[in-house]
Amino acid sequence: MEAIGLLLLAQILACTSLEGAVIHQIMDLGGSSWRVRSSNGSIRINATVPGVIHTDLLNAEVITEPLADFNELALRWVALDNWTYSRMFTTITDSPGYSTFLVLDGIDTVATIMVNGHNIGTFNNSFVRWRIPLSAEILKTGSDANVLEISFNCA
Repeated sequence: MEAIGLLLLAQILACTSLEGAVIHQIMDLGGSSWRVRSSNGSIRINATVPGVIHTDLLNAEVITEPLADFNELALRWVALDNWTYSRMFTTITDSPGYSTFLVLDGIDTVATIMVNGHNIGTFNNSFVRWRIPLSAEILKTGSDANVLEISFNCA
C-alpha cells in the first residue's frame, strides 16, 4: 500500500539575532487541527499530522481497515487521488528583525505548499528537512489569520 500524504513535522520558526545571540521561537503545527480534502472536494474530513491519508480516512469511517482481507485492492482509489491538508495558524511574531520560516520534514511523494494563497513551492523528497522563508508580505497578523495548504499529488 502506498503512503500518500505523509507529513512528519510541520513547524513555524521565527528567529532573530539580538546582540550576537540567535533567538528562536517555534510553533509546532502538528496535531488534530488539520483538515484534508480530496481533489474534487467530495471528501472533507478532520486529519492529524503527523499522519497518512489512510489513517485519516479510517478514523473518519470513510474506509474500512486497509490491511484486512483484500481491502488494499478495493482502496486503490485512495492512492490515485490528490489530497490537500490544510490548517490555520497564527504568526508567532510581527516584530521587526524576526525572520519566519516554515519547517517541513517527511513530505512524502510530491507536494505543493501554499500559504495564504501564495505558492511557496513544490517538494518531492521525504528525506530532506525543508526550511522555507515566509515573507511579511505573505503572512497576516491576528489569531488563526494564516492558512497553510499542503497538496499531495498521486505518484
